[in-house]
Amino acid sequence: MNSTYWAILSGSAGIGLTISAVLAQWFIGRRRITGAVAAPAALLVILALGLAGAQPAGSPGAAAPDLVLQVTARMYEFQVTYPLGAPLRGEVVIPAGKTTRLDLQTVDVVHGFWLPDLGVRTMIPPGAPTSVLLRPTAPGRHRVLCAEFCGPDHATMRGELRVLAPAEFERWLADRRVR
Repeated sequence: MNSTYWAILSGSAGIGLTISAVLAQWFIGRRRITGAVAAPAALLVILALGLAGAQPAGSPGAAAPDLVLQVTARMYEFQVTYPLGAPLRGEVVIPAGKTTRLDLQTVDVVHGFWLPDLGVRTMIPPGAPTSVLLRPTAPGRHRVLCAEFCGPDHATMRGELRVLAPAEFERWLADRRVR
């Protein structure tokens, strides 16, 4: 569960409590609103102040990304293009501890970019590119799946996200550079 979930849950609970208190006072017959609303109102004020500096879920920060990759989805693969490098099919390789922006687009039908282990899922409609920010903290391997039915071979549209230590990533990238 991420912080956005808890913020939405807390806000909904606060609003629900406020409405319940107002309705209870109205049904009891009191015409003025008293201290029964004070606690939920205070909760909402605290929630609003806490969320004032919050960032969207999955947002590693407002700073510019360290790496930008172009990801093109097509039946039935993801193609990843690196700066000055040849494209890869079905494999995304990024450095740990650095912010990577994946600019996602599709050339045919609606696809979904899903990293179940990292809780990242987005739809990629034709003609409407989108982006995903990633900042994994540790090296590892993660599944990449298409989350939207894109045709009869949809189940074969999968790949892998490899997160490498920064020095290892730099060596890997240097080996892939087009000369």
